[in-house]
Amino acid sequence: MSFLDNCGSIVLDAILTDVGRKRMAQGTFKVSKFALGDDEVDYSLYDATASSNADPHDADRAILSQSCFEAFSNDSAVINYGLTNFVSNHVFYMPEMKLNYSGSQTTGQPEEREGFVRPYEGAFYLSANDETSLKLKEDLSSDNYFLKNGNSLSNRIVIESGINSDEAEASATESNRKDLILDNGLLDSYMTVYVDSRLFISVMSHPRGSKFETRANGAFLYNLGPLQGNTPVTLPRIIDSHDSYLISAADNKVMHNTTTNDLHFSAIKGTRGTVAAIGLTMENRLCGTSTTNSDPKYAEFGKTSEVLFSGANKYDYIDTTVYAIGASSNAQISIPVRIVRYAGT
Repeated sequence: MSFLDNCGSIVLDAILTDVGRKRMAQGTFKVSKFALGDDEVDYSLYDATASSNADPHDADRAILSQSCFEAFSNDSAVINYGLTNFVSNHVFYMPEMKLNYSGSQTTGQPEEREGFVRPYEGAFYLSANDETSLKLKEDLSSDNYFLKNGNSLSNRIVIESGINSDEAEASATESNRKDLILDNGLLDSYMTVYVDSRLFISVMSHPRGSKFETRANGAFLYNLGPLQGNTPVTLPRIIDSHDSYLISAADNKVMHNTTTNDLHFSAIKGTRGTVAAIGLTMENRLCGTSTTNSDPKYAEFGKTSEVLFSGANKYDYIDTTVYAIGASSNAQISIPVRIVRYAGT
C-alpha cells in the first residue's frame, strides 16, 4: 500500500479489478455504480479553535492536506469504512455501536452484570478449554474477564446499536425511537459479524425472543441466552480469510425513566435501537490442553509460553479482531479478542 501526494490538488486514481479487466477485454465494461470511503482521513485533526480566524479553511486545513491511499484492486481492503447515502432528509443522528460491559460508558456505568464479559487491558480474552478457564480465573481473580470457547451459557460479548448522544432531542423515549431510528430505516435488526476463519468455526448469538428492556417502574429485564450456533453466509468478505455471520438482533427497549438511571443498563447514551450477544467457537486444533502439543498456529499468528500475568502460569495466545456491522445503519465496531491456551508453568 502507498499514498498519493495529493496536497493542494484533486486526484482521481482508479484501477480495474479482475472482473473489470475481464469485462474491459470483452468490451462490456461500463461504470454503473460507485462507492466512496474515507479510511485514511483522521477527522480528529479538525481545529475548532481556528474557526474564528480570517481564513474559513483554517479549521479543516490539516484534514484536507492529508494524503490519500493509492488505488489497488484487493476487493477486501479497498474500502473498509464506506460512506453511506440516505434518501431521507430527516436523518439528524446516526446510530453507533457500543459494547456493553461494566464501565464502558463512564465509571460504573453500565453496572456489572452476570454474563456480560469485560475486557482485560483492552482485549476480550477467549479461553481455549476448561483447564485454561481455571488458570485465568486464578490469575485474574474473576471469571468476568474472559469468554469460554463454544460455551452457550457463560459470558458473552454484548453489542448495542443506537444514537450515542446525550442531547435532549435524542433521549431514549419511545417517540424518539420511532422518529429517529424506525422511521429513518436505521434499525439494525441484523448485524453481520466477521471472524478469522483460520481461528474460528462458528459465531454463537442470542436466541430469537431475547429481552433487553426496562419496565414502566424502571426495572431492567434482560435475557440474552442461551447462545446458539450459526453457520457462515456468503456475504462479501471485508478482510481476507474472514467468514461472515448474519445474526438477528433483539430490540433494545431500555428507556429513559425518571426513577432509574437508564445508563446503569445501557452503553448507549440516547435513543436505543437493537442489541446482540455473541460468543465464539474456536477451531478444534487450537483447544488442546497443556498435556498436548501446541498447535502451530499459535507460533504462526501469536506467541507461545508467555507469562501474561503476575504469576508463573504460561500461555499460548493469538490476538485477533472481530468486526460487527449494522445491516441498516452501516454502523460498525472492532472488537479485540485474545485467544489464550494454558501452556504450563
